[in-house]
Parts: sequence; structure tokens; C-alpha cells
Amino acid sequence: MIELLKGDTSNGVLVLSIVGIEGMGKTTLAQLVYNDATINQSFDHKAWVCVSDHFDAVNITCTILKSIDPDSRHENDLNLLQVKLKEKLSGKRFLLVLDDIWNENYNDWTILRSPFGAGTHIIVTTRLQIVSSIVDPLKAFHLDKLSDDDCLSIFTQHALKARNFDGHLQFKEIGEKIVRRCNGIPLAAKAIGSLLRTVKYHGEWERIYESEIWNLPEEQCGIIPALPLSYHHLPSYLKRCFAYCSILPKDYEFKEKEIILLWRAEGLLQQKAMPQIKYLGKQYFQDLVSRSFFQTSSKDKSRFVMDDLINDLAQVVAGEICSKLEGDKKWKFSNRTRHSSYIVSDYDTVKKFEAFDQVNFLRTFLPLNMSVRWPYLTNVVLADLLPRLGYLRMLSLSGYKITELPDVFENLKHLRYLNFPNTHIKCLPDSLCTLYHLETLLLNRCSKLQRLPSKMENLVNLHYLDIRGANSIERMPFGIDKLTKLQRLTDFIIGEGDGCHIRDLKYLSNLRGDFRLSGLENVNGEDAGEAKLIEKQGIDRLVLHWSEKFEKASRNKEIQEWVLDSLRPPKKIEHLVIQNYGGAKFSTWIADSSFKNMLSLELRNCKNCKALHRLEGCCC
Repeated sequence: MIELLKGDTSNGVLVLSIVGIEGMGKTTLAQLVYNDATINQSFDHKAWVCVSDHFDAVNITCTILKSIDPDSRHENDLNLLQVKLKEKLSGKRFLLVLDDIWNENYNDWTILRSPFGAGTHIIVTTRLQIVSSIVDPLKAFHLDKLSDDDCLSIFTQHALKARNFDGHLQFKEIGEKIVRRCNGIPLAAKAIGSLLRTVKYHGEWERIYESEIWNLPEEQCGIIPALPLSYHHLPSYLKRCFAYCSILPKDYEFKEKEIILLWRAEGLLQQKAMPQIKYLGKQYFQDLVSRSFFQTSSKDKSRFVMDDLINDLAQVVAGEICSKLEGDKKWKFSNRTRHSSYIVSDYDTVKKFEAFDQVNFLRTFLPLNMSVRWPYLTNVVLADLLPRLGYLRMLSLSGYKITELPDVFENLKHLRYLNFPNTHIKCLPDSLCTLYHLETLLLNRCSKLQRLPSKMENLVNLHYLDIRGANSIERMPFGIDKLTKLQRLTDFIIGEGDGCHIRDLKYLSNLRGDFRLSGLENVNGEDAGEAKLIEKQGIDRLVLHWSEKFEKASRNKEIQEWVLDSLRPPKKIEHLVIQNYGGAKFSTWIADSSFKNMLSLELRNCKNCKALHRLEGCCC
């Protein structure tokens, strides 16, 4: 296949299809080809589009265009999109993967491929032979079921981290029986192997083999039996976390932190089991990764995705409790629905939200933006729908072009999670500070947000406050020192005049992860020392930020040197950034040999300093 793709296409578009039943590894094969080093060298541009059962030529074309030109705007005019795409690809070699196509309409396919010409290669993955016949019947790769030996190799790799049973003879007989039940399907062998990875008792392997779930016909459970069997043997707490993920659309790529915060808002992390809930969530997430319920994205190694069949399984086990709006499907959520998501479009109008008419006990309201820039949201959601969703625990309005929030939070007492990044809001309503249970508040990239609420001290259960990129905020409000449960505070801003003081930091002893101190030109050394930065052992990346206006009258070199001396970071710091520092020399602690975990030191625009002490002991 790779040699075919690297060949000449001066005669037109080359289309290859990979055909096979569910779980056969079609996407895995396409990923191997797509990420091959020689393929990368052979093409000017590449794009990967997950199509699934909703074939929308506009969205597919828009996704392709954004892969080539990330700054391109989302358009609804297919003709305009295709003209732009054709211009971008003129004279270029281009590789496109269309993953998991179900559409059997030849006319739809003809329209979609019309902007592509010589130099374009397309790989299509599909379960349907008719789709392969439509795109090009002569260039199809059919994936047959694996032999028992190949299936056994996959199984032992995941169950025993070995190529066979040679070093584990006690499991050989029962293991071979289990492999035969996987029926030559790679995903089944991988799922059951991952399930048995931590099981070292022969009796447990016997129990897996003898399970009645193997005997369920696929028509009854909707998926290959190995997958519900793998789910059945999860601990109860992981079952709940996995079922919640059924609200994620197929092919949606997510970050670990994103999912952990959602689980936390829903109370799915058993806090009493571990003092640091962050690490508990990470443990849950990695358990699901190790059992193959989540897998690393082929496009972005920092993100994860669920295989389509795993997503189907999540929907089966969650039932009506979790629902999602996908594509043009029209339905109303059941009154039993507690968690909902939908894919954001350019204009989310009243009609879309008719599905929520019968929902009275919703706990999750989650719009997911796959590619749209500055989408519109009907005011009906803000003014009418949200106020009556009194049981909400998790609310997101991420990315919407909204300028203000309604003062309705007194009606939403149960909220644990608020997600408003990349919106145009200028201020937050005072009623937000009545949310006693609020744990997570995400305001990153809210560039027009001018201030945080004055009564934030009431949010005593707040653990996570993200204000990265909210550059219009000039100072932290009074009372921030009362938020002693804060573990993640991305930026602490010290302004001129009234507001929170840097010394108030001494009360925030649980801070960890990334932390930035801004406005240090407004600080003196005595107050900086009272911040007790050295005692905050959970911080692993620290940014010390002064204003870039060096000519400012208040900028005194000696005071800045005193401030830097007083802001000695904790010994476990891994990354340190000092930006716009105006002192004539750096503090001696920078070269201290006690910073053994230091991996990087960045000095940005420190133009008054001419020398740096010899760095001792650090790894950077």
C-alpha cells in the first residue's frame, strides 16, 4: 500500500480502500501508513477526517481545509470551500484519510472528491463492501480474520507482555481457549488481553473463558462479545467513569485533564480513597487506557480517543442516562437523561435545543466544538433553558460568541464545574459567588474579561481556577486567600492600588502544577518573602513575570533584585521562567545545587542582566 501511495498520480486521484468487519484493525492499518516516515516525505500536505455514520460534505471539506490551513474560516458554502481547497492543493501532493465511511450514495462521494486532482491520494476505511465498490472497486484491501497464531500473539502481548506462552506455561491451555473465542478479531484479543494483564490467577482466566457473555449473539448486544465481557470485569468505580464517557461523540479527541475534571464534577472520583484527588483521577484514566478503552490519538499524542466499538459499548451500558445530539439526527432526550452533549455548529439556534424540552433533572450540559470558530448561541439557552436546569453540576459554554452571562446562578446551586474559555464575556455575575459547591472554574482565553467577582472568597470549595490568556484582568480580588482548597491557580496577578496582596499567597498552601506570578513590578521584597513560595512543594513550573515597560518610573533595579531574592521557589521545581526582570543581577539561589529536579531555566527579556551564576546540580 505504501509503495502505491508513493507512486505517480499524474493521471488523477488515487483512491485505496481498506475493508473489514468491526474490530479488524482498519483504522490501525491506516494510521501506520499515515504516520510512516517515507509517506511524510512524499506528501506536501496530509489530512485525517473521521467520518463515521454522519456524512456531511461541508464539515468534511472544512476539516480538510483546516488541516492544510489552520487559519481558514468555517464556511457553510460547499462550493466556496471546495474552490479554496482546490487552490490550496494546486500543484501539491496530498494524502487524505477518510476513516469509517458508511455512506452508500455515489453522488455524495462524487461531490466530495470533486476538488481533488492529480497529486491527491485518498485512503478510505469502511465496513461495507458497497462503499469500497463506489470509491474504486479495483483498489481495495480486504482485512480477513486473523489466524489463531496471530490472534494469540496480540493476546499474549497485552496479557503477558510476551510473544507467546513460553514463559507462562500455566496459562497456555486456558489462554489458547480464550484466544479461539476471540474469533480472529484483533480488537477482541486486545481487549481481553488488556483485561487479564493484572490477573495472575488461573481460576480467574477460567472464569473469563466460561462467562456466558461469550454466548450472546452480536445482534443482541450490538457489539462483539469480548467488549461487554471486558467491561463486565471492570471495578464498579471504573464502570461509572467509562459509562459517563458515552456522552463523547465518536472520533472526539480529548485530553486526560478534561475528562478527569468532568468525572470530578459528577462525583465519580472516590475522594476518601486518596488524599490527592488529582492523582486518583489520573489513576482511573490510566487504568482505562491500559485496558484499551481509551487509546492515544494518531494525530495528537497528547490526546486520546475511543474506538467506535468502544464508544458503542459505552452507549449500551449508559442507556438513557447519557445522551448526545449528533449530526442532523432529531430526537428528544428522555426525562431519565442526566448527562448530555452536542456538537457545536456555526449557529446553534432554538430548534437544536428542542431536544431538551422534557429534561428536568439534567446534570451535564456539554457543547463540544470540533472545528467552528466563534459560534453563535441563541439567547434562549441563556435566558430560558439554563435557569430551569436546577440540578446541573457541569455547565460549559466554551467558545461561544457571548458577551455576558445571565445572573441565574442562584438557581444552579449544585454546579461543580463551569467552563467559559474563549468567550467574549467582560465580567461574571455576582450570583456566581453563591455557588458553594463550585470546584472548577475555567476562564482561559477570555481576553475581554476585566475582573473576577469581588466575592470570590465565598467559593470555598474551589480547587481549580484557570485564567490563562485572560490578559485584561488587572488584579486578583480581595479574599482570594480564603480559597485554601485551591490546587491549580494558573496566574496570580498583583495590580496597583486596591486588590489582593502577594503576601496572601502564604495561605494557598496546596498549589501545584503550573503557576505564574504577574505584576511583580508592584511588589516589594518584604511582601514577596511573606508569600512563602518556597513552601509550595507541589509547584513544578513557575513563571515570575514583571511588566515589559522598563521605563516605568516605579521600576527600581534594587527593589526588583530584592523581590527576586525573596521569591526563591520550592526545591522540587522542574521549570522556571523569569520574564521582563529589570534587576542588574540574578539571585544567587538560581545557581543553587539544591534544585536537582530543574529541567529548564528560561530568562526572557531580562536585558539589564549581563551575567548568570554557574548552574550547579540542576539537569537543565
